[in-house]
Amino acid sequence: MKADKTFKSIFIRTGCMFLLFYVVMMSIVTVAYYKIKVNKNNSQISLMVNNLNSSIIENINDYEYSNAIENAEEYDKDKINLMTELRRSMTYSLFWASQKNYSKAYLYDNKGNLLAKSGEYLFISEDMPTNSSRVWNRYRYIDLEKNFSKNELIELYKMQEEESQDQTQTMKKTESDEFIDYWLGAKTGNMYVNESELIPKNIYIYAMKWKEESKDMYGPISRWGVKNYSFDIDNAEKLKIYDKEVDYPLNISSNMASKFRNSDEKFVKVESNAFYDKLFKRYSQVKEPSGHELVKQADKNGNLFLYNKNKKFFEIKDETVNTLRLNGKTYYTAVESLYYPLEDIFPQLLFLYISIFIIIGILTIILSKGLYKIYEKQIQLEKNRRELTSSIAHELKTPLGIIKAYSESIKENISERKRDYYLDVIIDETDKMDKLVLEMLDLSKLESRAYELKKEAFCINELFSKILKKNEKLLNDKNIKINYKSDEIYEIEGDYFRLEQVIDNLLSNAMNHAKEKINITIENRVVIIENDGEHISEDKINLIWDMFYKEDESRERSERRSGIGLAIVKNILELHNMEFGALNTEFGVKFWFKI
Repeated sequence: MKADKTFKSIFIRTGCMFLLFYVVMMSIVTVAYYKIKVNKNNSQISLMVNNLNSSIIENINDYEYSNAIENAEEYDKDKINLMTELRRSMTYSLFWASQKNYSKAYLYDNKGNLLAKSGEYLFISEDMPTNSSRVWNRYRYIDLEKNFSKNELIELYKMQEEESQDQTQTMKKTESDEFIDYWLGAKTGNMYVNESELIPKNIYIYAMKWKEESKDMYGPISRWGVKNYSFDIDNAEKLKIYDKEVDYPLNISSNMASKFRNSDEKFVKVESNAFYDKLFKRYSQVKEPSGHELVKQADKNGNLFLYNKNKKFFEIKDETVNTLRLNGKTYYTAVESLYYPLEDIFPQLLFLYISIFIIIGILTIILSKGLYKIYEKQIQLEKNRRELTSSIAHELKTPLGIIKAYSESIKENISERKRDYYLDVIIDETDKMDKLVLEMLDLSKLESRAYELKKEAFCINELFSKILKKNEKLLNDKNIKINYKSDEIYEIEGDYFRLEQVIDNLLSNAMNHAKEKINITIENRVVIIENDGEHISEDKINLIWDMFYKEDESRERSERRSGIGLAIVKNILELHNMEFGALNTEFGVKFWFKI
Protein backbone atom coordinates (compact mmCIF):
# COMPACT_ATOMS: atom_id res chain seq x y z
CA MET A 1 0.00 0.00 0.00
CA LYS A 2 2.84 2.39 0.92
CA ALA A 3 4.62 1.54 -2.33
CA ASP A 4 1.49 2.35 -4.28
CA LYS A 5 1.20 5.70 -2.54
CA THR A 6 4.86 6.48 -3.22
CA PHE A 7 4.50 5.54 -6.89
CA LYS A 8 1.35 7.62 -7.10
CA SER A 9 3.10 10.57 -5.48
CA ILE A 10 6.07 10.28 -7.84
CA PHE A 11 3.76 9.87 -10.81
CA ILE A 12 1.73 12.94 -9.81
CA ARG A 13 4.85 15.04 -9.17
CA THR A 14 6.47 13.91 -12.40
CA GLY A 15 3.23 14.45 -14.27
CA CYS A 16 2.85 17.93 -12.82
CA MET A 17 6.46 18.80 -13.69
CA PHE A 18 6.01 17.40 -17.18
CA LEU A 19 2.74 19.27 -17.60
CA LEU A 20 4.38 22.49 -16.40
CA PHE A 21 7.33 21.93 -18.74
CA TYR A 22 4.93 21.14 -21.58
CA VAL A 23 2.88 24.29 -20.97
CA VAL A 24 6.00 26.47 -20.68
CA MET A 25 7.60 24.97 -23.78
CA MET A 26 4.43 25.21 -25.85
CA SER A 27 3.93 28.79 -24.71
CA ILE A 28 7.48 29.67 -25.74
CA VAL A 29 7.15 27.89 -29.07
CA THR A 30 3.78 29.49 -29.76
CA VAL A 31 5.02 32.99 -28.91
CA ALA A 32 8.19 32.49 -30.96
CA TYR A 33 6.24 31.19 -33.94
CA TYR A 34 3.77 34.01 -33.46
CA LYS A 35 6.60 36.54 -33.83
CA ILE A 36 7.96 34.73 -36.87
CA LYS A 37 4.55 34.73 -38.51
CA VAL A 38 3.94 38.38 -37.69
CA ASN A 39 7.37 39.35 -39.07
CA LYS A 40 6.73 37.23 -42.14
CA ASN A 41 3.38 38.91 -42.59
CA ASN A 42 5.07 42.32 -42.30
CA SER A 43 7.55 41.26 -44.99
CA GLN A 44 4.75 39.99 -47.18
CA ILE A 45 2.90 43.27 -46.77
CA SER A 46 6.06 45.17 -47.78
CA LEU A 47 6.50 42.91 -50.79
CA MET A 48 2.83 43.24 -51.62
CA VAL A 49 2.98 47.05 -51.43
CA ASN A 50 6.12 47.15 -53.57
CA ASN A 51 4.52 44.91 -56.18
CA LEU A 52 1.37 47.00 -56.09
CA ASN A 53 3.25 50.26 -56.63
CA SER A 54 5.42 48.70 -59.34
CA SER A 55 2.41 47.33 -61.21
CA ILE A 56 0.62 50.69 -61.03
CA ILE A 57 3.71 52.49 -62.30
CA GLU A 58 4.12 49.94 -65.07
CA ASN A 59 0.48 50.22 -66.17
CA ILE A 60 0.50 54.00 -66.23
CA ASN A 61 3.86 54.14 -68.01
CA ASP A 62 2.70 51.57 -70.58
CA TYR A 63 -0.39 53.65 -71.18
CA GLU A 64 1.64 56.84 -71.64
CA TYR A 65 4.04 55.06 -73.98
CA SER A 66 1.30 53.44 -76.05
CA ASN A 67 -0.34 56.81 -76.59
CA ALA A 68 2.95 58.37 -77.62
CA ILE A 69 3.74 55.97 -80.45
CA GLU A 70 2.62 56.12 -84.06
CA ASN A 71 -1.15 55.76 -84.66
CA ALA A 72 -1.75 56.44 -80.99
CA GLU A 73 -5.10 57.96 -81.85
CA GLU A 74 -6.41 54.42 -82.30
CA TYR A 75 -5.49 53.28 -78.80
CA ASP A 76 -7.29 53.73 -75.48
CA LYS A 77 -7.54 57.50 -75.49
CA ASP A 78 -10.42 57.22 -73.04
CA LYS A 79 -8.26 55.23 -70.56
CA ILE A 80 -10.71 52.32 -70.47
CA ASN A 81 -7.94 49.73 -70.75
CA LEU A 82 -5.83 51.58 -68.22
CA MET A 83 -8.58 51.68 -65.59
CA THR A 84 -9.32 48.00 -66.15
CA GLU A 85 -5.69 46.93 -66.04
CA LEU A 86 -5.14 48.92 -62.86
CA ARG A 87 -7.89 46.96 -61.13
CA ARG A 88 -6.54 43.68 -62.48
CA SER A 89 -2.95 44.32 -61.43
CA MET A 90 -3.96 45.74 -58.04
CA THR A 91 -5.99 42.61 -57.33
CA TYR A 92 -3.19 40.30 -58.47
CA SER A 93 -0.64 42.20 -56.39
CA LEU A 94 -2.49 41.26 -53.21
CA PHE A 95 -2.00 37.55 -53.92
CA TRP A 96 1.40 37.91 -52.20
CA ALA A 97 -0.32 38.21 -48.85
CA SER A 98 -0.44 35.21 -46.53
CA GLN A 99 -3.48 32.96 -46.32
CA LYS A 100 -4.73 34.65 -43.15
CA ASN A 101 -4.05 38.19 -44.36
CA TYR A 102 -7.04 40.03 -45.76
CA SER A 103 -6.04 43.08 -47.80
CA LYS A 104 -7.56 45.66 -50.09
CA ALA A 105 -5.75 48.25 -52.20
CA TYR A 106 -6.86 51.68 -53.37
CA LEU A 107 -5.46 54.23 -55.83
CA TYR A 108 -6.29 57.95 -55.50
CA ASP A 109 -5.43 61.03 -57.53
CA ASN A 110 -3.86 64.13 -56.00
CA LYS A 111 -7.28 65.38 -54.86
CA GLY A 112 -8.20 62.17 -53.09
CA ASN A 113 -10.60 60.88 -55.74
CA LEU A 114 -10.69 57.10 -56.03
CA LEU A 115 -9.31 55.94 -59.40
CA ALA A 116 -9.16 52.16 -58.94
CA LYS A 117 -9.21 49.50 -56.28
CA SER A 118 -8.72 45.78 -55.84
CA GLY A 119 -11.81 43.63 -55.62
CA GLU A 120 -13.86 40.79 -57.02
CA TYR A 121 -13.79 41.19 -60.79
CA LEU A 122 -14.56 39.35 -63.98
CA PHE A 123 -12.54 40.86 -66.81
CA ILE A 124 -13.96 40.90 -70.34
CA SER A 125 -12.08 41.62 -73.56
CA GLU A 126 -13.36 42.67 -76.96
CA ASP A 127 -11.64 43.17 -80.30
CA MET A 128 -11.45 46.78 -81.44
CA PRO A 129 -10.93 47.50 -85.15
CA THR A 130 -8.70 50.41 -86.11
CA ASN A 131 -8.21 52.57 -89.16
CA SER A 132 -5.37 50.27 -90.14
CA SER A 133 -5.46 46.50 -90.50
CA ARG A 134 -4.49 46.02 -86.89
CA VAL A 135 -6.85 44.91 -84.14
CA TRP A 136 -6.31 45.66 -80.47
CA ASN A 137 -8.15 44.42 -77.42
CA ARG A 138 -10.31 46.58 -75.20
CA TYR A 139 -10.71 45.37 -71.64
CA ARG A 140 -13.61 46.04 -69.32
CA TYR A 141 -14.67 44.55 -66.03
CA ILE A 142 -17.73 43.44 -64.12
CA ASP A 143 -17.57 44.38 -60.45
CA LEU A 144 -18.99 41.21 -58.89
CA GLU A 145 -18.92 42.53 -55.35
CA LYS A 146 -20.95 45.55 -56.40
CA ASN A 147 -23.59 43.69 -58.43
CA PHE A 148 -23.91 40.28 -56.79
CA SER A 149 -25.11 39.36 -53.34
CA LYS A 150 -22.94 37.33 -51.00
CA ASN A 151 -24.81 34.10 -51.76
CA GLU A 152 -24.65 34.73 -55.51
CA LEU A 153 -20.92 35.33 -55.28
CA ILE A 154 -20.49 32.11 -53.33
CA GLU A 155 -22.33 30.28 -56.13
CA LEU A 156 -19.90 31.69 -58.69
CA TYR A 157 -16.88 30.81 -56.55
CA LYS A 158 -18.14 27.26 -56.15
CA MET A 159 -18.57 26.89 -59.90
CA GLN A 160 -15.04 28.10 -60.51
CA GLU A 161 -13.66 25.85 -57.77
CA GLU A 162 -15.60 22.84 -59.07
CA GLU A 163 -14.20 23.48 -62.54
CA SER A 164 -10.66 23.74 -61.15
CA GLN A 165 -10.98 20.49 -59.19
CA ASP A 166 -12.63 18.73 -62.12
CA GLN A 167 -9.83 19.66 -64.53
CA THR A 168 -7.15 18.72 -61.98
CA GLN A 169 -8.71 15.30 -61.50
CA THR A 170 -8.98 14.85 -65.27
CA MET A 171 -5.27 15.52 -65.68
CA LYS A 172 -4.55 12.67 -63.27
CA LYS A 173 -6.68 10.20 -65.27
CA THR A 174 -6.78 9.12 -68.91
CA GLU A 175 -6.95 11.55 -71.81
CA SER A 176 -10.54 10.51 -72.58
CA ASP A 177 -11.97 11.62 -69.23
CA GLU A 178 -14.60 14.32 -69.14
CA PHE A 179 -14.55 17.66 -67.43
CA ILE A 180 -16.80 20.70 -67.14
CA ASP A 181 -16.11 24.39 -67.47
CA TYR A 182 -18.39 27.36 -66.84
CA TRP A 183 -19.01 30.45 -68.96
CA LEU A 184 -20.78 33.78 -68.46
CA GLY A 185 -22.99 35.10 -71.21
CA ALA A 186 -25.15 38.14 -71.93
CA LYS A 187 -27.18 38.99 -75.00
CA THR A 188 -26.70 42.28 -76.79
CA GLY A 189 -28.40 45.05 -74.84
CA ASN A 190 -28.45 43.15 -71.55
CA MET A 191 -25.56 45.11 -70.11
CA TYR A 192 -24.82 48.76 -69.55
CA VAL A 193 -21.42 50.33 -69.91
CA ASN A 194 -19.98 53.08 -67.74
CA GLU A 195 -16.52 53.83 -69.08
CA SER A 196 -14.47 50.71 -68.26
CA GLU A 197 -17.18 49.06 -66.13
CA LEU A 198 -19.82 46.69 -67.47
CA ILE A 199 -23.03 46.72 -65.42
CA PRO A 200 -25.11 43.58 -65.93
CA LYS A 201 -28.87 43.71 -66.34
CA ASN A 202 -29.54 40.11 -67.37
CA ILE A 203 -26.79 37.52 -67.56
CA TYR A 204 -26.65 33.76 -67.53
CA ILE A 205 -24.15 31.09 -66.55
CA TYR A 206 -23.89 27.98 -68.68
CA ALA A 207 -21.72 24.88 -68.52
CA MET A 208 -20.01 22.80 -71.18
CA LYS A 209 -18.82 19.23 -70.86
CA TRP A 210 -15.70 18.22 -72.75
CA LYS A 211 -13.65 15.19 -73.42
CA GLU A 212 -10.02 16.07 -72.98
CA GLU A 213 -9.00 14.35 -76.18
CA SER A 214 -11.63 16.15 -78.26
CA LYS A 215 -11.68 19.64 -76.74
CA ASP A 216 -9.81 21.35 -79.56
CA MET A 217 -11.09 19.19 -82.43
CA TYR A 218 -14.79 18.55 -81.89
CA GLY A 219 -16.04 21.07 -79.35
CA PRO A 220 -18.06 20.29 -76.22
CA ILE A 221 -20.00 17.06 -75.77
CA SER A 222 -22.93 18.93 -74.27
CA ARG A 223 -23.95 22.36 -73.08
CA TRP A 224 -26.62 23.44 -70.61
CA GLY A 225 -27.76 26.48 -68.72
CA VAL A 226 -26.90 26.72 -65.04
CA LYS A 227 -28.47 29.91 -63.76
CA ASN A 228 -29.82 33.28 -64.85
CA TYR A 229 -29.22 36.49 -62.92
CA SER A 230 -31.26 39.69 -63.18
CA PHE A 231 -30.32 42.98 -61.57
CA ASP A 232 -32.07 46.23 -60.75
CA ILE A 233 -29.97 49.08 -62.11
CA ASP A 234 -30.21 52.49 -60.46
CA ASN A 235 -30.39 55.42 -62.87
CA ALA A 236 -30.28 53.04 -65.84
CA GLU A 237 -31.64 55.78 -68.10
CA LYS A 238 -28.38 57.68 -67.63
CA LEU A 239 -26.24 54.74 -68.69
CA LYS A 240 -25.22 53.66 -72.15
CA ILE A 241 -26.38 50.24 -73.36
CA TYR A 242 -23.53 47.87 -74.18
CA ASP A 243 -24.07 46.93 -77.83
CA LYS A 244 -22.09 43.69 -77.85
CA GLU A 245 -22.82 40.13 -76.87
CA VAL A 246 -20.73 38.69 -74.03
CA ASP A 247 -19.55 35.09 -74.00
CA TYR A 248 -16.60 34.65 -71.68
CA PRO A 249 -15.05 31.99 -69.40
CA LEU A 250 -15.95 32.28 -65.73
CA ASN A 251 -12.47 33.21 -64.54
CA ILE A 252 -12.86 35.43 -61.49
CA SER A 253 -9.94 37.60 -60.42
CA SER A 254 -10.47 37.79 -56.71
CA ASN A 255 -8.56 37.62 -53.46
CA MET A 256 -11.44 35.73 -51.89
CA ALA A 257 -11.51 33.13 -54.65
CA SER A 258 -7.73 32.70 -54.55
CA LYS A 259 -7.74 32.22 -50.77
CA PHE A 260 -10.45 29.60 -51.07
CA ARG A 261 -8.52 27.78 -53.79
CA ASN A 262 -5.28 27.79 -51.78
CA SER A 263 -6.81 27.12 -48.39
CA ASP A 264 -5.74 24.22 -46.21
CA GLU A 265 -9.34 23.86 -45.05
CA LYS A 266 -10.09 21.15 -47.62
CA PHE A 267 -13.13 19.83 -45.80
CA VAL A 268 -15.18 22.94 -46.52
CA LYS A 269 -14.56 23.07 -50.24
CA VAL A 270 -17.58 23.20 -52.58
CA GLU A 271 -19.89 21.45 -50.11
CA SER A 272 -19.98 24.13 -47.40
CA ASN A 273 -20.45 27.88 -47.23
CA ALA A 274 -18.64 28.14 -43.89
CA PHE A 275 -15.28 29.15 -45.26
CA TYR A 276 -16.83 31.69 -47.65
CA ASP A 277 -18.91 33.17 -44.84
CA LYS A 278 -15.74 33.69 -42.83
CA LEU A 279 -14.01 35.25 -45.84
CA PHE A 280 -16.83 37.71 -46.39
CA LYS A 281 -16.85 38.59 -42.72
CA ARG A 282 -13.10 39.18 -42.69
CA TYR A 283 -13.06 41.27 -45.85
CA SER A 284 -16.05 43.31 -44.71
CA GLN A 285 -13.93 44.46 -41.74
CA VAL A 286 -11.30 45.93 -44.11
CA LYS A 287 -12.60 49.46 -44.59
CA GLU A 288 -11.84 51.82 -47.45
CA PRO A 289 -9.99 54.92 -46.23
CA SER A 290 -11.20 58.36 -47.19
CA GLY A 291 -8.99 59.63 -49.98
CA HIS A 292 -9.84 63.23 -49.19
CA GLU A 293 -8.83 62.75 -45.55
CA LEU A 294 -5.57 61.12 -46.61
CA VAL A 295 -4.70 63.99 -48.95
CA LYS A 296 -5.11 66.44 -46.06
CA GLN A 297 -2.22 64.70 -44.31
CA ALA A 298 0.21 65.30 -47.19
CA ASP A 299 3.00 67.83 -46.69
CA LYS A 300 3.29 71.07 -48.63
CA ASN A 301 5.01 69.24 -51.50
CA GLY A 302 2.19 66.72 -51.73
CA ASN A 303 4.21 63.87 -50.22
CA LEU A 304 2.40 61.37 -48.05
CA PHE A 305 3.96 58.23 -46.57
CA LEU A 306 2.11 56.50 -43.73
CA TYR A 307 2.49 53.21 -41.97
CA ASN A 308 -0.08 52.72 -39.22
CA LYS A 309 -0.28 49.52 -37.22
CA ASN A 310 -3.00 48.64 -34.72
CA LYS A 311 -1.66 45.51 -33.07
CA LYS A 312 -3.64 43.21 -30.84
CA PHE A 313 -2.64 39.67 -29.97
CA PHE A 314 -5.49 38.14 -31.98
CA GLU A 315 -5.78 40.75 -34.71
CA ILE A 316 -3.31 43.07 -36.46
CA LYS A 317 -4.43 45.95 -38.68
CA ASP A 318 -1.99 47.62 -41.06
CA GLU A 319 -2.44 50.74 -43.17
CA THR A 320 0.26 51.64 -45.68
CA VAL A 321 0.03 54.82 -47.77
CA ASN A 322 2.59 55.80 -50.41
CA THR A 323 3.02 58.64 -52.88
CA LEU A 324 3.69 57.94 -56.56
CA ARG A 325 4.83 60.62 -58.98
CA LEU A 326 4.50 59.81 -62.64
CA ASN A 327 4.83 62.13 -65.60
CA GLY A 328 4.22 65.20 -63.48
CA LYS A 329 1.17 63.75 -61.74
CA THR A 330 0.76 62.68 -58.13
CA TYR A 331 -1.01 59.51 -57.03
CA TYR A 332 -1.56 57.93 -53.64
CA THR A 333 -1.80 54.21 -52.95
CA ALA A 334 -3.37 52.84 -49.80
CA VAL A 335 -3.27 49.22 -48.65
CA GLU A 336 -5.50 48.18 -45.77
CA SER A 337 -4.63 44.78 -44.25
CA LEU A 338 -6.15 42.62 -41.55
CA TYR A 339 -4.16 39.67 -40.19
CA TYR A 340 -5.18 36.94 -37.74
CA PRO A 341 -1.92 35.35 -36.56
CA LEU A 342 -3.42 32.69 -34.28
CA GLU A 343 -5.59 31.38 -37.11
CA ASP A 344 -2.40 31.11 -39.12
CA ILE A 345 -0.40 29.46 -36.34
CA PHE A 346 -2.53 26.82 -34.63
CA PRO A 347 -3.28 24.59 -37.65
CA GLN A 348 0.43 24.46 -38.43
CA LEU A 349 1.45 23.79 -34.81
CA LEU A 350 -1.16 21.12 -34.14
CA PHE A 351 1.19 18.33 -35.12
CA LEU A 352 3.90 19.86 -32.95
CA TYR A 353 1.60 19.96 -29.95
CA ILE A 354 0.83 16.25 -30.38
CA SER A 355 4.40 15.17 -31.02
CA ILE A 356 6.02 17.23 -28.25
CA PHE A 357 6.45 14.09 -26.12
CA ILE A 358 8.89 12.75 -28.72
CA ILE A 359 10.57 16.13 -29.12
CA ILE A 360 11.29 16.29 -25.39
CA GLY A 361 13.32 13.08 -25.74
CA ILE A 362 15.61 14.53 -28.40
CA LEU A 363 15.66 18.08 -27.03
CA THR A 364 18.92 17.44 -25.18
CA ILE A 365 20.68 16.38 -28.38
CA ILE A 366 19.36 19.36 -30.33
CA LEU A 367 20.30 21.76 -27.53
CA SER A 368 23.78 20.23 -27.28
CA LYS A 369 24.29 20.70 -30.99
CA GLY A 370 23.06 24.28 -30.72
CA LEU A 371 25.42 25.05 -27.84
CA TYR A 372 28.30 23.41 -29.68
CA LYS A 373 27.62 25.59 -32.71
CA ILE A 374 27.67 28.66 -30.48
CA TYR A 375 30.95 27.43 -28.99
CA GLU A 376 32.40 26.89 -32.47
CA LYS A 377 31.31 30.35 -33.48
CA GLN A 378 33.00 31.87 -30.43
CA ILE A 379 36.19 29.96 -31.19
CA GLN A 380 36.06 31.20 -34.78
CA LEU A 381 35.52 34.79 -33.64
CA GLU A 382 38.48 34.51 -31.29
CA LYS A 383 40.60 33.03 -34.07
CA ASN A 384 39.59 35.87 -36.39
CA ARG A 385 40.48 38.39 -33.69
CA ARG A 386 43.92 36.85 -33.22
CA GLU A 387 44.51 36.70 -36.98
CA LEU A 388 43.46 40.32 -37.33
CA THR A 389 45.77 41.39 -34.52
CA SER A 390 48.58 39.35 -36.06
CA SER A 391 47.93 40.81 -39.52
CA ILE A 392 47.93 44.37 -38.19
CA ALA A 393 51.14 43.73 -36.27
CA HIS A 394 52.66 42.13 -39.37
CA GLU A 395 51.70 45.07 -41.57
CA LEU A 396 53.11 47.61 -39.12
CA LYS A 397 56.22 45.64 -38.20
CA THR A 398 58.12 46.30 -41.44
CA PRO A 399 57.64 50.10 -41.61
CA LEU A 400 58.30 50.44 -37.88
CA GLY A 401 61.49 48.42 -38.27
CA ILE A 402 62.61 50.64 -41.13
CA ILE A 403 61.80 53.81 -39.19
CA LYS A 404 63.71 52.52 -36.16
CA ALA A 405 66.76 51.52 -38.21
CA TYR A 406 66.97 54.80 -40.07
CA SER A 407 66.29 56.82 -36.92
CA GLU A 408 69.21 55.10 -35.17
CA SER A 409 71.41 55.80 -38.18
CA ILE A 410 70.56 59.50 -38.04
CA LYS A 411 71.88 59.63 -34.46
CA GLU A 412 75.28 58.66 -35.80
CA ASN A 413 77.61 61.05 -37.50
CA ILE A 414 76.43 60.73 -41.13
CA SER A 415 76.65 63.02 -44.11
CA GLU A 416 73.98 65.61 -44.80
CA ARG A 417 72.99 63.81 -48.02
CA LYS A 418 72.41 60.50 -46.22
CA ARG A 419 70.60 62.27 -43.41
CA ASP A 420 68.11 63.84 -45.86
CA TYR A 421 67.64 60.49 -47.58
CA TYR A 422 67.00 58.72 -44.26
CA LEU A 423 64.48 61.38 -43.25
CA ASP A 424 62.70 60.98 -46.60
CA VAL A 425 62.49 57.23 -46.00
CA ILE A 426 61.10 57.77 -42.49
CA ILE A 427 58.51 60.23 -43.80
CA ASP A 428 57.57 57.84 -46.61
CA GLU A 429 57.12 54.91 -44.22
CA THR A 430 55.12 57.12 -41.86
CA ASP A 431 52.84 58.13 -44.74
CA LYS A 432 52.33 54.48 -45.64
CA MET A 433 51.44 53.60 -42.06
CA ASP A 434 49.11 56.57 -41.93
CA LYS A 435 47.45 55.43 -45.15
CA LEU A 436 47.12 51.90 -43.78
CA VAL A 437 45.53 53.12 -40.54
CA LEU A 438 43.13 55.39 -42.45
CA GLU A 439 42.15 52.49 -44.72
CA MET A 440 41.56 50.28 -41.70
CA LEU A 441 39.39 52.95 -40.07
CA ASP A 442 37.51 53.43 -43.33
CA LEU A 443 36.94 49.69 -43.66
CA SER A 444 35.83 49.46 -40.04
CA LYS A 445 33.26 52.20 -40.64
CA LEU A 446 31.97 50.42 -43.75
CA GLU A 447 31.81 47.01 -42.07
CA SER A 448 29.87 48.40 -39.12
CA ARG A 449 27.42 50.00 -41.58
CA ALA A 450 27.99 53.29 -39.77
CA TYR A 451 28.57 55.04 -43.10
CA GLU A 452 25.52 56.60 -44.73
CA LEU A 453 25.62 56.62 -48.52
CA LYS A 454 25.34 60.04 -50.14
CA LYS A 455 23.46 59.00 -53.25
CA GLU A 456 23.26 61.13 -56.36
CA ALA A 457 22.65 60.58 -60.07
CA PHE A 458 25.73 60.54 -62.29
CA CYS A 459 27.14 59.00 -65.47
CA ILE A 460 29.41 56.06 -64.72
CA ASN A 461 31.00 56.32 -68.17
CA GLU A 462 32.24 59.82 -67.33
CA LEU A 463 33.55 58.53 -64.01
CA PHE A 464 35.57 55.85 -65.81
CA SER A 465 36.98 58.42 -68.23
CA LYS A 466 38.05 60.59 -65.28
CA ILE A 467 39.76 57.70 -63.47
CA LEU A 468 41.51 56.41 -66.59
CA LYS A 469 42.83 59.89 -67.35
CA LYS A 470 44.08 60.21 -63.77
CA ASN A 471 45.96 56.91 -64.07
CA GLU A 472 47.21 57.50 -67.61
CA LYS A 473 50.84 58.22 -66.60
CA LEU A 474 51.00 55.24 -64.25
CA LEU A 475 49.63 52.96 -66.96
CA ASN A 476 52.20 54.26 -69.44
CA ASP A 477 55.00 53.80 -66.92
CA LYS A 478 53.95 50.17 -66.46
CA ASN A 479 53.44 49.65 -70.23
CA ILE A 480 49.87 48.49 -69.66
CA LYS A 481 47.35 48.90 -72.47
CA ILE A 482 43.71 49.67 -71.61
CA ASN A 483 40.85 48.42 -73.82
CA TYR A 484 37.69 50.27 -72.75
CA LYS A 485 34.25 49.92 -74.31
CA SER A 486 30.64 50.45 -73.29
CA ASP A 487 27.45 49.42 -75.08
CA GLU A 488 25.68 52.62 -73.98
CA ILE A 489 25.79 55.61 -71.65
CA TYR A 490 24.67 54.59 -68.15
CA GLU A 491 23.14 57.00 -65.66
CA ILE A 492 23.14 55.45 -62.19
CA GLU A 493 22.29 56.53 -58.66
CA GLY A 494 24.85 55.95 -55.95
CA ASP A 495 27.51 57.43 -53.72
CA TYR A 496 29.85 59.07 -56.25
CA PHE A 497 32.86 59.18 -53.93
CA ARG A 498 32.50 55.56 -52.81
CA LEU A 499 31.91 54.17 -56.30
CA GLU A 500 34.92 56.14 -57.50
CA GLN A 501 36.81 54.41 -54.69
CA VAL A 502 35.53 51.02 -55.93
CA ILE A 503 36.69 51.63 -59.50
CA ASP A 504 40.01 53.08 -58.29
CA ASN A 505 40.71 50.03 -56.14
CA LEU A 506 39.68 47.53 -58.83
CA LEU A 507 41.75 49.34 -61.45
CA SER A 508 44.71 49.56 -59.06
CA ASN A 509 44.38 45.85 -58.35
CA ALA A 510 44.27 45.13 -62.10
CA MET A 511 47.36 47.29 -62.75
CA ASN A 512 49.26 45.53 -59.97
CA HIS A 513 48.61 42.10 -61.51
CA ALA A 514 48.35 42.79 -65.25
CA LYS A 515 51.17 41.83 -67.57
CA GLU A 516 50.31 43.92 -70.61
CA LYS A 517 46.56 44.47 -70.96
CA ILE A 518 43.45 45.43 -69.01
CA ASN A 519 39.99 45.11 -70.54
CA ILE A 520 37.24 47.35 -69.16
CA THR A 521 33.71 46.65 -70.38
CA ILE A 522 30.30 48.06 -69.45
CA GLU A 523 27.57 45.95 -70.99
CA ASN A 524 24.01 45.11 -69.93
CA ARG A 525 24.58 47.13 -66.72
CA VAL A 526 27.55 44.95 -65.76
CA VAL A 527 30.96 46.56 -65.20
CA ILE A 528 33.90 44.24 -65.94
CA ILE A 529 37.56 44.97 -65.19
CA GLU A 530 39.71 42.12 -66.49
CA ASN A 531 43.50 41.83 -66.37
CA ASP A 532 45.81 39.38 -68.14
CA GLY A 533 47.61 38.42 -64.94
CA GLU A 534 48.02 35.01 -63.39
CA HIS A 535 44.97 33.06 -62.26
CA ILE A 536 43.89 32.97 -58.63
CA SER A 537 43.62 29.55 -57.01
CA GLU A 538 40.01 28.39 -57.28
CA ASP A 539 39.92 27.39 -53.62
CA LYS A 540 41.09 30.88 -52.62
CA ILE A 541 39.23 33.11 -55.06
CA ASN A 542 36.48 33.84 -52.53
CA LEU A 543 39.07 34.85 -49.93
CA ILE A 544 40.39 37.82 -51.91
CA TRP A 545 37.61 40.01 -50.47
CA ASP A 546 38.87 39.43 -46.91
CA MET A 547 40.94 42.07 -45.14
CA PHE A 548 44.72 41.53 -45.38
CA TYR A 549 44.35 38.50 -47.66
CA LYS A 550 47.15 38.34 -50.24
CA GLU A 551 47.42 35.67 -52.93
CA ASP A 552 51.17 36.16 -53.42
CA GLU A 553 52.48 37.13 -49.98
CA SER A 554 56.08 37.79 -51.03
CA ARG A 555 55.10 39.89 -54.03
CA GLU A 556 52.50 41.88 -52.14
CA ARG A 557 54.96 42.62 -49.35
CA SER A 558 57.66 43.73 -51.77
CA GLU A 559 55.23 46.09 -53.49
CA ARG A 560 53.95 47.30 -50.09
CA ARG A 561 50.25 46.78 -50.75
CA SER A 562 47.95 46.64 -47.74
CA GLY A 563 45.45 43.95 -48.76
CA ILE A 564 42.54 46.17 -47.71
CA GLY A 565 41.42 47.55 -51.09
CA LEU A 566 39.22 44.65 -52.16
CA ALA A 567 37.67 44.41 -48.70
CA ILE A 568 36.67 48.08 -49.06
CA VAL A 569 35.27 47.34 -52.54
CA LYS A 570 33.19 44.47 -51.15
CA ASN A 571 31.65 46.56 -48.37
CA ILE A 572 30.86 49.54 -50.61
CA LEU A 573 29.12 47.33 -53.18
CA GLU A 574 27.18 45.55 -50.43
CA LEU A 575 26.02 48.93 -49.10
CA HIS A 576 24.74 49.71 -52.62
CA ASN A 577 23.07 46.27 -52.85
CA MET A 578 25.09 45.61 -56.00
CA GLU A 579 26.02 42.09 -57.05
CA PHE A 580 29.74 41.50 -57.58
CA GLY A 581 32.31 38.76 -57.97
CA ALA A 582 35.62 37.57 -59.36
CA LEU A 583 36.55 34.63 -61.55
CA ASN A 584 39.34 33.24 -63.66
CA THR A 585 38.99 33.51 -67.45
CA GLU A 586 41.02 32.49 -70.47
CA PHE A 587 42.32 36.06 -70.61
CA GLY A 588 43.25 36.26 -66.93
CA VAL A 589 41.20 37.37 -63.93
CA LYS A 590 37.87 39.18 -64.19
CA PHE A 591 36.27 41.40 -61.52
CA TRP A 592 32.67 42.48 -62.11
CA PHE A 593 29.75 44.26 -60.46
CA LYS A 594 26.21 45.15 -61.55
CA ILE A 595 25.07 48.76 -61.62
